[in-house]
Amino acid sequence: MKKKMKKVCAGILCAALALTVMVPTTKVDDIVSVVAEEDHDGEFTYNGRRYQYKNKGNSEIGLVRVLDQCGELGIPSSVNINGSVYKVTTLEDYFGYGQKFSKVYVPNSVTTIGGLVFGLAEMDVLQISNNLEKLEGYFCYEAKVNSVSCNSKKITSIGSCCFYSDNCPEIIVFGEWLVKAGVKKGSDTLYLTKAKLANVKKVCGSAIIFDENVTDLMLSSNIQNYNIILQQSSFWNYCNRYIENVYIDGRKVKCKSADDTCPDIIKDNYAIFEGTPFGINYSYKKAEYLLNDLGIKYYGKNSEKVKGSLEASEEYDIALKLHDYIVNNYVYDKSVNTSFDSVFNCHTITKCQFDAEMYAFLLECAGVEAEVVASQEVEEISSSEKEKLVKENPGKSYPKGNYKYGYDGNHAWDAVKIGGKWYYIDTTTDRANNFYAFFLFSNESIEKGNLFFSLVIIEDEDGNTKAYNNRNHIFPHFESYELYGYEDWVNEWRMASHPFQNEKTMLQVPECKEVNGDINMDYYCYDKYDNDDEVNKYKAFILQDDYLKERIMNSTDGYISASKKEADALNGVGGGKPKYKLVEYDETANRAKLLIDSKGLDINFDGRISTVDLVALMQRSNGTPIIEK
Repeated sequence: MKKKMKKVCAGILCAALALTVMVPTTKVDDIVSVVAEEDHDGEFTYNGRRYQYKNKGNSEIGLVRVLDQCGELGIPSSVNINGSVYKVTTLEDYFGYGQKFSKVYVPNSVTTIGGLVFGLAEMDVLQISNNLEKLEGYFCYEAKVNSVSCNSKKITSIGSCCFYSDNCPEIIVFGEWLVKAGVKKGSDTLYLTKAKLANVKKVCGSAIIFDENVTDLMLSSNIQNYNIILQQSSFWNYCNRYIENVYIDGRKVKCKSADDTCPDIIKDNYAIFEGTPFGINYSYKKAEYLLNDLGIKYYGKNSEKVKGSLEASEEYDIALKLHDYIVNNYVYDKSVNTSFDSVFNCHTITKCQFDAEMYAFLLECAGVEAEVVASQEVEEISSSEKEKLVKENPGKSYPKGNYKYGYDGNHAWDAVKIGGKWYYIDTTTDRANNFYAFFLFSNESIEKGNLFFSLVIIEDEDGNTKAYNNRNHIFPHFESYELYGYEDWVNEWRMASHPFQNEKTMLQVPECKEVNGDINMDYYCYDKYDNDDEVNKYKAFILQDDYLKERIMNSTDGYISASKKEADALNGVGGGKPKYKLVEYDETANRAKLLIDSKGLDINFDGRISTVDLVALMQRSNGTPIIEK
């Protein structure tokens, strides 16, 4: 990692400083002895050491380099040059680079320190000006420093990656600035517990630096300003993604129940824990407690071994229970901008994306295959077209591969596999309507139905228009968590933090072909104008003679052979049966067209048609979830 970091540093600094500063070679002797007339205005000797300087105006100078090393370096605050006194206010870029001293004292006259000053240097003690105002990046980069201090309250800016080294103190604070927080060499633990952190009001970029060998984070309840310290910008190269264990006052943070949430210190700063091993593991443990409370067996990270092997009726029960849990226990707020594990681990405020991700996560923990679905048009394009789009729209996200997004329905829900078949479930919309209109629906529901949908007209690139009834669910596809143009480790991290999503199916259209409970074949398990229509037709079916029910169940083409008497019986004529039409009779052909969906009659997927299915359908149609709040 450090080798990679050195390359990054060299590239950035060479580009930024090439116009004004000589870039040193990697040989220390060369750096010390080189004299480049164009980068300094003169030279003076102070306490036996030769310095090269640059005029800054107003009788001020900046020190370019010191040509002698070893021993104690006491930098002058002012010098007499040709009879005029000049104040030393700046240490220019690369000052002291690669040199060795016992002690270094930077006088209070210095207000600005340039980039890579004292980079690769060695010293026992470093004392910095108490009037420092500006410190450029990579100060003491890869240096060896045993002790450092700076009490300036005037600092306005500090560059990133200062004291990037295993051979410097772990915690370095300049005035009110956190400059560095690292770990002891060979340690796997970052300690953010020292009392000096309590005074921190600002943090320089990438101040917190560690690698994949560091997995533990120590925090203290005595420090009240973690909201300042624990910012994403504080962590070098998203190194917070390695955090696996968190301790507060020496106690490991663990989930203890289905109702448990993270401690306030973590909850208030959860952005840096999103998608980390800590966050995901906490979610798994909470899921285990929750599923146990709901009477559902927990498989967690071992779910791949059981997905597709459960009975369809068990998969249905699990989907229904977890649907009701999310609908009842979370409150919708479109402005929420966080992650599913933040919602699940910390609070109950959610929106469609996090509803869908929580639902998929919990379903898979229970051994039921599920994935998040998004409503956004996906168009395949050439690689040259993709490159042009990215160049013309910098900062915009694109899916990985030769694709672009078109119309955005701005909604997310789930595809759930029950009995080997995919069905859609939308917990967010069901919460808004307080019943199960979007429990186990299909692509036809989106394309042809109109329940709760608003019309949208889409125009393609050729000017052709097409009207759709569904504004939110239009153009469904399996959500992609891999982004174009991002480094592999970023996409790997995104996938790891969304363990329910299948990388092989992303961007594909789910094969959701059936609607569970669509008795009257209107693409939903409810009628838009008569919510009891499905239930009443089911009642009419249940009351039929067994031989007629069996004939309907065995139909493969939507028709059955029937006499006029049998058709009248199916349509409730006479006998006091409810008069709900189940067929349309064709006397010339002695057959009847079914007006009910025979495939959807087994509501609970137990392989039988009975009053149990009718009860299940009634529970779903009355708008009251079976799990109370």
